[in-house]
Order: sequence, then C-alpha cells, then structure tokens
Amino acid sequence: MKHIFLLVLLFISIELSFAQDTTNGIVWHPPILLSNDTQNAFQPTIALTGEDTIHVTWFYGRENIRLPYRRSITGGKDFEPMKELLPDSNSFPFQGFRPSILSLHDTVRIFFTV
Repeated sequence: MKHIFLLVLLFISIELSFAQDTTNGIVWHPPILLSNDTQNAFQPTIALTGEDTIHVTWFYGRENIRLPYRRSITGGKDFEPMKELLPDSNSFPFQGFRPSILSLHDTVRIFFTV
C-alpha cells in the first residue's frame, strides 16, 4: 500500500508574516509585494549582481504590463518602482512569457518568449 503525505500550510493570521528566527540562525523577514497586485503575478525570477543589487522579473497576466522589472540596490531593503521592459507595443505586440534572468558580474540579461 502506498502512502502519500501532503503538507498544506494555510496562513490565516497576518501575524505569521513577521520576522522569525530559525534554529540555524536564518531570519525570515515579512514578504515584500513587488507586483501591483497579487492576482496576476506568476513565475518570478531573481538574479544578483555585486553584493547588494537584486533584479526581479515575472510573468504578469495582464496585457497592459507585458514584462515587469524591479531592482533593489540596497540588498532588498527597498525596491525601485516597477518598469515595463517591453513598452513599445509596435515592436513587441505580445507579452513576455516565462521570463528568466541571468547575471554575470555587472551584466544582466533577461530572456523571455513572445
């Protein structure tokens, strides 16, 4: 007989999002909302450059924002406003699907399908 164990975590209280120390010394801080809403942001990808610059992009399931991007130069303490990397709808009439970020030294490349 096969047994399948499924662990489901439901966060009912907002108080669970406060920083918590774990037994191995990692401190988890509250989640940071990077998208404009929580309904249509999928498949986030993250890349780091240097010691404190974080680059983030994701698939945004709305037609008016076709390839979102945010950056933090403070190690994630705060993020710059969201930018759209495909603002020219004549050259790129479709959204950027499945975005991925690759960084090497100070170069950041974002790959996506249209």
